[in-house]
Amino acid sequence: MDRLEAMRILLAVVDAGIIFNKRTFFWTFDVDGTPIEAVPRNRLEVNTAANCVAAAVGGAGIARLFDYQIPDELASGALVPILRDFDGRPQPIHIVYARQGLLALKVRAFVDWALLRLRASS
Repeated sequence: MDRLEAMRILLAVVDAGIIFNKRTFFWTFDVDGTPIEAVPRNRLEVNTAANCVAAAVGGAGIARLFDYQIPDELASGALVPILRDFDGRPQPIHIVYARQGLLALKVRAFVDWALLRLRASS
């Protein structure tokens, strides 16, 4: 994990490991069943996962992304997984929306679209 601090890190500020009030972030890795937090220095900070993917594909550094965010890049070899031995258990994805009367068609369409893709990648 010490070597992680020396790598070029890309940070998507949508990452769940961010602590906004201190402007620091961490990545949690599973080492022999124990969660270990690493606080690498980031080289580039972006505000969407899509921008983080584009920067990683462009060679700007390494990024921590969910597999469902990069299926095409993984399939083509544009991005390759590293540190898989430290992934830990899979994390659940939740689709949450306010239920007030009838569900808007655009929300229903998105939920159906997302569920199909999320289930296919698991």
